[in-house]
Amino acid sequence: MDIFTSTLFYLMNIINVEKIKCTIMGDFNVDLLKYNSRDKTNNCVDNLFTQGLLPLVTKPTRVTSTSATLIDHIYTNNICKASIFEIQM
Repeated sequence: MDIFTSTLFYLMNIINVEKIKCTIMGDFNVDLLKYNSRDKTNNCVDNLFTQGLLPLVTKPTRVTSTSATLIDHIYTNNICKASIFEIQM
């Protein structure tokens, strides 16, 4: 997790400095529903917010009779396009 996070934020810093519009998608195996209870999840999400990225997926993506997780991620810094995407969902 630490290597992933440091690499991601190194790349995000370049994208931010160059003012590149981007969308990041993936199954990161970081459960956003654990934001309040896991420091690494909290740090990862807070750093994405700091880089100007907002999540487009905000509800659980895997639900069973005993659990729910949100491990499939889509983030963007292209807010205009994101609001159109959310309306169409």
